[in-house]
Amino acid sequence: MDESEPLKDRPLIIAHRGARAEAPENTAAAFDRALTHPIDGVELDVQMSADGIALLFHDRTLKKIAGIRRRVADLPWEKLQEMDAGSWFDPAFAGEPVLGFDRMLAMLAGRTRLFIEIKVFKADRNSGRGVRLTDNVLRALADAKYERHRDSFRILSFDQEILRYVGGGAPDLQLVLDVSKAGAKRLKQAPEHLLKPLSAFCIHVGGVSPELVKWAHGIGKEMFVYTCNDEATLNKMMAARVDGILTDDPAWLTRELAGRRKPGFRS
Repeated sequence: MDESEPLKDRPLIIAHRGARAEAPENTAAAFDRALTHPIDGVELDVQMSADGIALLFHDRTLKKIAGIRRRVADLPWEKLQEMDAGSWFDPAFAGEPVLGFDRMLAMLAGRTRLFIEIKVFKADRNSGRGVRLTDNVLRALADAKYERHRDSFRILSFDQEILRYVGGGAPDLQLVLDVSKAGAKRLKQAPEHLLKPLSAFCIHVGGVSPELVKWAHGIGKEMFVYTCNDEATLNKMMAARVDGILTDDPAWLTRELAGRRKPGFRS
């Protein structure tokens, strides 16, 4: 199957930060677990160390893994590599390292779709670090060894300026605007210059409706949703006919959807 082509009989199954119900999020272990299931892609979060190394991490601070309220951006890569990114989840994952973006690409490119979220906080935007991080990501993706996989890369962000920047520097990459539950109410009023470069939206499940999905399809955009981990939410997303579902528990979602496939799911 062409990695860039959506399945027609069900939504794409996207492992949110890997199989984070089974292993510590955004780690090699989480992605390895995710790939043991028949998923269609993985979502991951990219930030940058104090010395400019792109790495995988979601949270605003390191409290979850290190018990400190300092940011990834405050520490050099050497210090971050010394941290245990697994024990907080389960002692079985003790010693799991913070994963560098380059290593992640070497592990996953060509094996599944990559939904790469560029995390930009207010301080990063004001200091220009968001653009520097984006440059690092684009430089890594431009490596010749990944050229044949570029159609399976999607760049996600809540930051519209970052997506615009990516579109200017790498117009072939698919751009996905992350949208909060509150932001979903205003999405239809977004200006044309924002909507036109996008291939898709990724919207909080609480903001999704059949009408919004129909509108997105009507302007040629796919609709992905985050994060679906229970049957009631899945029923709503299936009724809305979304194109892809981000889940913390891909084992559960693949089992659920195995019994729900219907030819012609995408109308």
